[in-house]
Amino acid sequence: MKVYDLSEAALLPAPQAADLYLVRLPELGRGPAAKATVRREILKLLRGWYGAVVELHETDTAPTLTGCPLKLSISYDGEDGWVALGAQAKLGCDAVLAQDFPEMMHVAEKYLGVLVTERIQQSRLRAETFAHAWAKHEATLKAMGWSLAEDQVVPALLCHYHRQTLAVVAVVTE
Repeated sequence: MKVYDLSEAALLPAPQAADLYLVRLPELGRGPAAKATVRREILKLLRGWYGAVVELHETDTAPTLTGCPLKLSISYDGEDGWVALGAQAKLGCDAVLAQDFPEMMHVAEKYLGVLVTERIQQSRLRAETFAHAWAKHEATLKAMGWSLAEDQVVPALLCHYHRQTLAVVAVVTE
C-alpha cells in the first residue's frame, strides 16, 4: 500500500480492482471543519477520476459513494486526515497517535482482549504496540460496519500498516 498526499493522488489514475490508495490530507486540525474539508477534497479527487456523477453520502455508520466502483474509509489522527480508497468488498481505515495515556491498559483489556493486553504489557514500546492493535481493531470494525463494543471478537482481515507521522494508520481489507 502506497501513501499519497492529496496533490499526488490527483495525478494518479483511478484505483483499479486490486489497488489500494491511502491518501493523507495533512495539517487539517480538528473538529467539524476538518471533517468537512476531507469530504470536500476527496469528492473533488473522485470527480476528477470519474466525473460529476460521484456523490458522497453520510450514513449512521460510515460515508458511502455512488457513481464510482470504490469504497472509502476515513480517519483522523488529531491533525491529519487519512482516506483509504479501493474497490475491495470490505475496507476500513483508522489512525491512532502512538502516545501513552493513563487508561491505556484498561481500554486494551475491555476492548482488545487478554492476549493483546498481555502483548502490550510485555512490549518495550507499549504506546506503539497499543496504537497498532487499536488501529487494526477499529479499522476492522469499520470494514465490517460494526460499532465498538466490549469483549468483541473481530474477524482476521488483511491489515496494512503505515507509519509516517506520529500516527499509526491501519487499513483493513477482505
